[in-house]
Amino acid sequence: MSPARRRIAAVIAAALLTAGAVLRAGEPSDAEKNFFLLRKHYLAWRDALFGSRRYHERKLFGFLRSLLGKEITTGRDYVLASPEGIFDHRVLSRFENSRWLYIHGELDEDSARMIADSDFAAMKGWWQSGVTVAVTGKVKNFKIDRDARGDIVRLYLEKVRILDDAR
Repeated sequence: MSPARRRIAAVIAAALLTAGAVLRAGEPSDAEKNFFLLRKHYLAWRDALFGSRRYHERKLFGFLRSLLGKEITTGRDYVLASPEGIFDHRVLSRFENSRWLYIHGELDEDSARMIADSDFAAMKGWWQSGVTVAVTGKVKNFKIDRDARGDIVRLYLEKVRILDDAR
């Protein structure tokens, strides 16, 4: 067997072992399932060819309508948009591959206290530390949009709650 084929076999074996460990970790909540389904619909729309793009956009729109009033929990991809993010209630995805989903909404008071106890220096340190967190909330509204990065989805949540490992 050639070295390239051995490497491919090793990568496949590692992926299978990792997937098995993830599957045994526990069943995701409905809010997490909503996020993964949203991502699936978004990717189908973004990657669609010329003739089927409108079809996938309608499917995405229908799924987003079904999400209204339901909880959604993102992956651990988000940080405050800036040290002032606590005051202007903005969070932003840290990773380039997750910049398709923009989260808007008022930051929950408990989440703001969790970040820093009204100490601006601590907030600034948290922002610069690169700590990423999951974001959760109930979907109030949405918008399918485009910006300089390409196709995006904007979710407006009633209250944006930040989840850390302790919760």
